Amino acid sequence: MTTVARLVMLVAVFAAAWRPAVPGRVAALAGRPVPAPGHGDDRRVAVLAALSAGSVVFGLVPVAAPVVVAAMLRRRHGVHAAVRHRRRAVDASLAGAVDLFRLAVGAGLTVSEALAAVAPRTDGPVGDALREAAGRVGAGRPVDGELEALVPALGEAARPLVGALVSSVRYGAPLGPALERVADDLRDDRRRRAEARARRVPVLLLFPLMACIVPAFVALTVVPLVASGLGSLGVRGG
Repeated sequence: MTTVARLVMLVAVFAAAWRPAVPGRVAALAGRPVPAPGHGDDRRVAVLAALSAGSVVFGLVPVAAPVVVAAMLRRRHGVHAAVRHRRRAVDASLAGAVDLFRLAVGAGLTVSEALAAVAPRTDGPVGDALREAAGRVGAGRPVDGELEALVPALGEAARPLVGALVSSVRYGAPLGPALERVADDLRDDRRRRAEARARRVPVLLLFPLMACIVPAFVALTVVPLVASGLGSLGVRGG
C-alpha cells in the first residue's frame, strides 16, 4: 500500500474516532437526557471496526494505537468537561435557591411548603432536583428523606443547605439563622473561586504574550545583527 493510501486511511480513522458524540455518561453528568443509540452510532462503530480490521490486514498495525488513544482522550475530555459544567451550574443556582428558602421560611412556611414554593422558581440542575423532590413529597414521601437524596444528585455543595433543612424537619432547629450561615458560606466560597480565577489570568496571558513578543524581539534585534554580520563577512571575503 502506498504512503498516500496509508495517510488517507489514518485520517479517516482519526476522523471517525474523534467525531463529536455525547455518551450516556457524559449526558447524565451534564444533566441532559441520555440519547438513545441510533443508526448513525451503529454506522460509526461499523466504520471504525472496518478501518481497524483493514489496518491489521494491510499491515497498518501502528494505526490502531492512535485510534485507541484518540478515542480515550475524547471520552476523558468529554467526561471532565461535563463534570465541570455541572458543578458550575449547581454553584450558580444554589445561592439563589438558598435565598429563596430564606424568604419562604421568613414568610412562615414550613420546610415542605417552602420546598414546593422554591422548586418552580429555581433554574438549572438545582431547580430540576428540587422539583423532583417536591413532586415526591407531594405524593406522600417523607420530606427529610427526599431532601437527603439531593446530596447525591447535586454533590457536596448542596450538603449545608440539605443539612439545615433536614435538621429543622427532624429536630425543630431554627432554620433562619442556619440558612443565613449557608448563604454567607456560599458567597465566601464564590468570592474565593473568583479570586483564584483572577490570579490565574496573568499566568494564562504569559503564553500568548511570549508567543508575540519573542518573535518580534528576534525579528527586530537578532535578525538585523545577523544580517549585518553576514554582510560584513561577505564584504571581507570579496
